[in-house]
Amino acid sequence: MSSPVSQCHLAGRIIAIGNIKGGVGKSTVTVNLAGWLTSHGMPVTVIDTDPQATAYEWLCQSADIAVQHQPLKHLDQAGQWIETAQQARQDQCVIIDLPAVATAALVAAMMIANAIIIPITPSAADIKASEQTLKFARQCAAKRPANSLQTMLVPNRISRRMALSQALLNWLDYTGAQALPGLGMRTLQAEAIAHGTWVGALAPASKAALEVDAMARALVRTLTKMPIANDRIQATQCEAQQPSQAQPIQADNPTGINVTPPANAEQQIAKRGPAMNS
Repeated sequence: MSSPVSQCHLAGRIIAIGNIKGGVGKSTVTVNLAGWLTSHGMPVTVIDTDPQATAYEWLCQSADIAVQHQPLKHLDQAGQWIETAQQARQDQCVIIDLPAVATAALVAAMMIANAIIIPITPSAADIKASEQTLKFARQCAAKRPANSLQTMLVPNRISRRMALSQALLNWLDYTGAQALPGLGMRTLQAEAIAHGTWVGALAPASKAALEVDAMARALVRTLTKMPIANDRIQATQCEAQQPSQAQPIQADNPTGINVTPPANAEQQIAKRGPAMNS
């Protein structure tokens, strides 16, 4: 693994990880990012707001990473986790694992977070859902002070053997959003769940751990350059701004973006980070 980070001071930062589409790897990104930050001396609290409690069950036996499960009880309410996050941020980094639905919780996270991380897998359905999530993030960023919210996409389960992986990396170039180094399709991630830890603790020299390291370092470089958001809000403030669930994601490509792989797709993949063979 590359040399350690000399200063990993993210106290006061809130990182929200979400996508209105389920199954994209939100908990995978949450747990591995929390594990990496903790291993570099940064106190972290993970707040799992998803009723499925994947991140919570993954980390509940961990002695190093604090995790709380505060699931949403009503989709039209932001939830009491907002106060927990705003209190915890005083002396540590807070990572919020959001449920896979466009609720007031999503808006609330986007209104208080320093960074929104949108995991996305090589699937046409995931790309469409991620477009809508990215749209929500940009709408919230427009209501925030300049440069106080950074939106980043994380390609997940990438493999050079999959044509859709190439299409996804092509699509990322058109979004205008920052793309962090991606995570490959690794069986070690499933093994890490079984052991209740992150891949870097289980196999520090593995390709999976190196990919997490690259992703986390890119995130830290961005966040340490940003001002610390300190926008205290109440749950009721977010419920009024809840995104409408009556707006379906269109079957066709709503942005007109070409998601077919270009002729130089291999060069684009190589440029984005380590090889991601399955």
